[in-house]
Formats: sequence, structure tokens, C-alpha cells
Amino acid sequence: MNRTTKHVVNALEKLFNFFASIQLAIIVLSGLAIICAVGTIVEARYDSNYAQKMVYQSPYMYLIMALLCVNLLNVMIDRLPWKARHTGFVLAHIGIIVIVVGALITKKYGIDGSMALNIDEKSRSISLSENELAIYTSLGEGTYKHMYSSTQDFLLSSPRNNPISVTLDRNNFKVTDYYHYSLREQKIIESQNPYDGPAVRLQLQNANINITEWLSRAVTAPYETFDLGPARIVLAEEKAKVQNTDGNVIVLRPDKKDKIRYEIYTKSKSGLTKSGLLPLAEAIDTGWMDIKLRLLKYLPRAENKIKFTEKTRPTGMTSPAIKIEFNDKAHWVGLNSPLQLYTDVASYVVAYRNRLLDLGFDMSLKQFTVGRYQGTNRAMSYESIVNVSGLGERHISMNEPLKYRGYTFYQASFQENDQGEATTSILSVNKDPGRPVKYFGFFFVVLGTIFMFYFKRFRAKLEKVNKISEGQS
Repeated sequence: MNRTTKHVVNALEKLFNFFASIQLAIIVLSGLAIICAVGTIVEARYDSNYAQKMVYQSPYMYLIMALLCVNLLNVMIDRLPWKARHTGFVLAHIGIIVIVVGALITKKYGIDGSMALNIDEKSRSISLSENELAIYTSLGEGTYKHMYSSTQDFLLSSPRNNPISVTLDRNNFKVTDYYHYSLREQKIIESQNPYDGPAVRLQLQNANINITEWLSRAVTAPYETFDLGPARIVLAEEKAKVQNTDGNVIVLRPDKKDKIRYEIYTKSKSGLTKSGLLPLAEAIDTGWMDIKLRLLKYLPRAENKIKFTEKTRPTGMTSPAIKIEFNDKAHWVGLNSPLQLYTDVASYVVAYRNRLLDLGFDMSLKQFTVGRYQGTNRAMSYESIVNVSGLGERHISMNEPLKYRGYTFYQASFQENDQGEATTSILSVNKDPGRPVKYFGFFFVVLGTIFMFYFKRFRAKLEKVNKISEGQS
């Protein structure tokens, strides 16, 4: 062996000894402790999603886990040839590596989302934590065609440094800025743009309530609805047909002379009970619980001016938002709030939203029940009766998930209306292809632990018996 080869062999031997050393194990364990501590602090200051992306799924975590697997593998190789007493040691080390591999499979191919279902509502898709940018164009008569979509993580790749540009029908859409935490402010202002629709500011008032709201309608939409729970207000085109007027409904119709006509439908009387011209500021009796309706302001053309203010930390009101430049004009759009844009020949809808995943089967909510602690409104338990295509009716509760086609549906939470009635069941949906691998790894770790501790004692007792037998003989 020449001198160069000897140096290379010595260097490789030192490298192998380092990767199999207790020093590397200490470095790995210290690194894991530091990352977990930092992740806990970040999650407390921001939120779990932010901590996942910036800490727990960071390159530093992947590096530490890779060093852990290398250290475990080299330690096992260093003990070759293995003997019977190494059984527990080898099984435990293999189990830890298998668990890490299972976690990687889950990260790569797993699904973690949610599904919100209203009573008698049907759905076949779940909302994921990943975000996507989608663009649709109008085909006329209120229908839209999907033109573009792509999954985007603007937190890890900010458009401030890497703008995203999309060109459709010679129109350019460019994402140039991103706020991870932002507060949305909305203001209705008068507009001269023919692509803007009407807006009204209304007041509903009686001895117990006083509600003042703006309601605007896009020029391409036949009507827009504002839901108050026991009643609805609809801003419609002059001759548009409004669906579902069998409850308590107020329909407002601007005419060609910029006057507002109203129609009041009453549930208890099964239809239209009052109609006429709605003068500015004059109170109209709706016939429901002494509620009076007032028109405070009417704008034949109104722009929905939306402003987002960046915040450094989350609150209950913050959400992500992106800045889009469309044909050299800037617009802001928040997460899950579609933006409508117009040209002389077409209209577009830009959606920045949670990515939707088609399950491949339908699910509808037939019944939702909330159990409450006695004498309070606090929820003690809640459960859903769902109808699944190809499976039939099934029960989902807090302690009884539904498993179907690789998905597991957990009862996560619910939403209530203003009257405290549960209206929406929220299910957490999980698909974890790495779970069997992780279970297999845990089995190896437990089995190895049993061999290392219990069989070690058994061997010690056996050796003691052997020595006593040898002494007596």
C-alpha cells in the first residue's frame, strides 16, 4: 500500500469513526433540542403553520435528521459482526431509522385538510393548507372557464424577490408583493367605471338590534345576497329572478332611473307581502319583529376599495394577502377572497385560495348534534351523521372517526349562527401513507428495548446460576 492510499484509508477511517461516535450523537441531540425549543417559541409568537414551514420543515431539521440516521447506521456497522447480545441494540436503531423514513413518506405523500359541511349540503373536495393562485375568464351568462392554476408558497418564496407573471389573452397578471399577516379594510366609494355595479347602504333597526351594512353587486352578477340568519337581503338586477324567496327576504332592485324598488317576502305568510319604491332615509316596516328598513345611501356605480395593512404578528383578524398588477394597475386580494377584473372584451376572476383536493366521492351532512354542559352553552361533544356515496350513512364523533378509501375523517369543530344554532360541521381529513411504516418502526424500537433491558437481566441471572453450578461441581 503506497503512502497516498494509506492517507486516504486513514482519512476515511477517521470520517467513519466520527460518524459512529458519541460526539456526533451529542451534536445531533443538541441540534434537535435547539430546533424544538426555537419551534416552540416561534409557534407561541406566530402560529403553528408558520413554525412548521420556518422551523420544523426547514433545511436545518432535515440535516439533523440525516445526521441522526447516518450516526445510527454507522454505529451498527461498527459493531459487526453482530452477536446475540446486540439484538436489542440493532432492533432499536433500525426502528428509529424506519420511523424517520415513515415521517418522510408522510411529508411527501400525506394529506392533511379540512371539510366544512352545512346541513343537506354535498361536497367532494377538501381544503388543504397549501395555497394556490387560480385565474378564470368569463364565458358569458355568469359561467367561467378555468385558465390557470399553480400551487404557491409565498412565505418561503416571496414575490417581492421572485415576481410571478402570467399572460392570458394578451393580458398580464403579475404577483409582486405578499403579506403573510395583514388586516383587511373595505370601503365603498362612488365610481364612474362602467364595469362596476351598484351598492346600497342599509339599516335594519328595532328595539333590540341596529345593523348597518353595505351591500354591493358586481355588474356581471344577477344578484348578491347578505345573510342575516333569520332573514336575507338581496341586491338584484331590475328583472333578475331571485331564488329561494320562501323565507324572510328583502329584494332591492335599482331601476333605469336610479330608483330603488323593494319587495318584502315573509315566511309566515308564504310569499310577497309588500313592495314599492324605497325612498332615501325613510323607514319601511318589514313586518318582522317590528324591524324597520332604511336606505342610507345608493351608488349606481360603486368601487369596492380594499386595503391591506401588513402586520408583524397574527391576530384573529389577520390573513395572507397578495398584490396583483393587472395591465399596469395594482390590486390587493386576500386569501379565499376572489378578485374580479375587467377589460373591454372579457372579465376575469383571480382566486388566491387554499388548494382544493377532489376526494373522488361525495359526502353530505344529514344531521349535526351538539351536546352541552348542563346549565351552560359550552359544547361538551358534537357529532355528525353523514351520507357517503358508495358507503351510505355513517356516524362521526369526537372519539369515533370515519375511515374510507385511505382517508380518515375526524370531527374537529363546528360553526354557529347569530342565534347560537350549529349550522356547519367541520371535519379534519387526514391521509397518512407513512403511518404503517412508522408503526413498524415503533414496534422495532419497543422490541429492541425489551431485548436490551429484560433479556440483559435474564442473561445476568443465567450466568450467576452457571457460576454457582460450576462452584458446586
